[in-house]
Amino acid sequence: MLTAEQLTALKAAINADPVLAAQPMNSDGAYAIAQAMNTLDPAFIVWKTNVSRNDVGKAFVASALAAI
Repeated sequence: MLTAEQLTALKAAINADPVLAAQPMNSDGAYAIAQAMNTLDPAFIVWKTNVSRNDVGKAFVASALAAI
């Protein structure tokens, strides 16, 4: 479930794209928007199911851990 802030950001992103904003407000339009929003952007990774220790080490920020 998305938070209110996430829903607001998602709606703004959809409305900012004329192709997505023009989609019909039905299941077909929702599917088209979901497909477009789920396209991969290799510069922005949200979740990986398998991460090597080397990759974790590259992303690890010791000062952030120390602040906990």
